[in-house]
Amino acid sequence: VLIVQYTPLSSTRMPRNSRRQWKSGKSGSVMLADTLYASIEAENKQRKMRAWYCSQLAACPKTQYLSRLGVERISKPKGKMLLRWDAGNHMETAIRPHVHKLFPGAVSNVKFFNKTLDLSGEVDNYHPGSKTLIEVKSVGVHAIAYRRVDDEQYFLKMENPEYDPELKNPRWTRRENPYPHHELQQHAYVRMMAHPDTEVKLDGKYQSMEPWEVEKIVYLYMDLDGTLLTYETEVKQHLLDEVDNRLDELNIAWRTKHAPECICNNHSHEYFGGVMRYCPYRDLYGCCEEDLTRKEEHDSTVQHIKSK
Repeated sequence: VLIVQYTPLSSTRMPRNSRRQWKSGKSGSVMLADTLYASIEAENKQRKMRAWYCSQLAACPKTQYLSRLGVERISKPKGKMLLRWDAGNHMETAIRPHVHKLFPGAVSNVKFFNKTLDLSGEVDNYHPGSKTLIEVKSVGVHAIAYRRVDDEQYFLKMENPEYDPELKNPRWTRRENPYPHHELQQHAYVRMMAHPDTEVKLDGKYQSMEPWEVEKIVYLYMDLDGTLLTYETEVKQHLLDEVDNRLDELNIAWRTKHAPECICNNHSHEYFGGVMRYCPYRDLYGCCEEDLTRKEEHDSTVQHIKSK
């Protein structure tokens, strides 16, 4: 005899909150993750620029100009990216004591400001004895590849310009130098630290200093899996010249209140992949527009259409 137990439909209905989540296509865990991301994004405030930053010097000049004007960003980093950056910062902090063991007497997180250059920056590590800058950079897990080439097993990878799927040659090849925008940043430090008008922040106050000479730069890259690799370079004169040229362009623009040209859409530019493609002033109408009211008008039009 087959006995079938009847259960009233009302007793099997999902709770109201669960039904709402089901209709939205999101589980409770997904909604919690979204809430956490929103909390992270809410704390990411746009900081006020009182000078040009060494760390941003590779960005499009017009992007830097608009940032210093205080123009609100159109596109902002998502919570996932902010969390990854924060994790990278913690890893950089974790390795610093070991950098000090290898470079006894090194100083870290030193802030500088130069009124003549209108430039500021914070150096990761500097070793006076060997006149060496030691820059620690965290990268994503896909930025580093492994291949036994002589003694180099791990390397920063870049797309092989000779890659051909039919030839089945490697798609990725070894990056022979640090990322270009990182090199420009370090040479901005070199230029500022050697300038006679530069001030250093000690005990909470900026004060005059003797120039700090740099002869060598060490780039220490690590991914979030803990893989480490290093590059070591001499100071490059052509990059010091580029720092000077960029600062001249920015300072003339700031003094005359005439924005420099936007170069964000130059896909062949050496700083495009690492910096300029992430311009925070890109919208449907272009990039680095000084008058952003068109976006506001566009948003108002879309909202009006949705309300119909």
